[in-house]
Amino acid sequence: EQQKAEKIGFEGIKCTEEEFFELDSIKSSDEDQRKAITAGTNRNVLVLAGAGSGKTRTLVSRLVYLHMIKKIPLDRILLLTFTKNAAENMKKRGEAILNPVYMQFTQGKEKPNIRAKTIDAFTYGIMRECYQEIGFLEEPIFKLDRTPQTRAELRDLLNDTICENNMKGIFSRYYNDDGQPNDKFRFLMSDVEKFACGMPINYAGIERLLHEFIAKQISLHTVYDFVYINYLVKQAIYNPTSALKEIIASRYDCILLDEFQDINVLQNETFKPFYNTSMHFTFVGDDDQSIYGWRGSNNSIIKDLLKDSNVDTYYLLTNYRNNPNIVKAGNVILNLITGRAKKDKPIKPNRVTGAKIRIACYDDKYTNLTNEVERLIQSGYSAEDRASSQVRSATSRRQTWSASRSRSWSGRSPRRTRRQSFYPQGTCSSP
Repeated sequence: EQQKAEKIGFEGIKCTEEEFFELDSIKSSDEDQRKAITAGTNRNVLVLAGAGSGKTRTLVSRLVYLHMIKKIPLDRILLLTFTKNAAENMKKRGEAILNPVYMQFTQGKEKPNIRAKTIDAFTYGIMRECYQEIGFLEEPIFKLDRTPQTRAELRDLLNDTICENNMKGIFSRYYNDDGQPNDKFRFLMSDVEKFACGMPINYAGIERLLHEFIAKQISLHTVYDFVYINYLVKQAIYNPTSALKEIIASRYDCILLDEFQDINVLQNETFKPFYNTSMHFTFVGDDDQSIYGWRGSNNSIIKDLLKDSNVDTYYLLTNYRNNPNIVKAGNVILNLITGRAKKDKPIKPNRVTGAKIRIACYDDKYTNLTNEVERLIQSGYSAEDRASSQVRSATSRRQTWSASRSRSWSGRSPRRTRRQSFYPQGTCSSP
């Protein structure tokens, strides 16, 4: 009934593109943002954004555009990101734009319902609904916490898999003389997980071990981690005897992937079979802010899309967040990154003036840095107005670039840099 009502509301919306850009929170979109928002759906869209360029607003506005102007029902659009908070925030922002529109055309009888979730939540939901297509005879038990007890169970399960398949000789380095797993066994657990994520783990037996480990979980009707859920879903999508690919394709017309720079090989391979189908994809990300290389994210995924003839690329390069001195310094740091997808595309500041950057050199004990932070605290600026960015120079001498009355250069630390935000009472946090 809800889907039926929503369809009626969607069909009743009448809005021109000019009227669309008069909506609150959309009307201030700049020219580059508008091009990305209004891109067609006959080809996939890649939006490469710089820090502070309005990436999230552009993504949410594009979702609303697909619904209001392209007339795609909300239940046929899926927005995916990496954290619950981000998914909830974008859902809230999108529905805030649509609520007055729905009020106008349905007299408040219907409300918009945006489908926004994490990639983990998406694959988890697919497995719960379609477990038979994935290889389970009954709905599996999910043990997704990482408590010591669950990790111990996972350790025992991997050990049993090795023993039952006579693989101790291959992985002897992870066992004591008495045949029990040694302290290094946790590294093997980590390597199996990394290999499932698509990371290269180059030693004999790892591929077979992962295969048998997955089979063991299926036989016990138990899955122990989101990584293995994603792996099982991916395997089923590629399995010609499974209907899972057709089931997913029948549900969605458009998928929008946020923070695409953080997607790993496993996640990308899960969606890749749909990239050149009737399903439309919008990928949004900032490769300068990729921080998940440790779990398999790879800049080559974005660079492959740049070469795809079925993908149109749009750039958001105007920084609305920081003063121009920080943007200029940020460009210097970003130019040190090899293999950037946004190579030769510097970030442009929207602001004209701003405080100058102070450079404080410090030793391994951070003595001078502590003094600099204390100076900022005593200056009266709020915690949100202070940030510092660290970079190791060619001579291994550390420097801190700090600026007041500004937010940090980016919400994440670029590769080859670290950023720490300092707060009063000696507390310290980093993203």
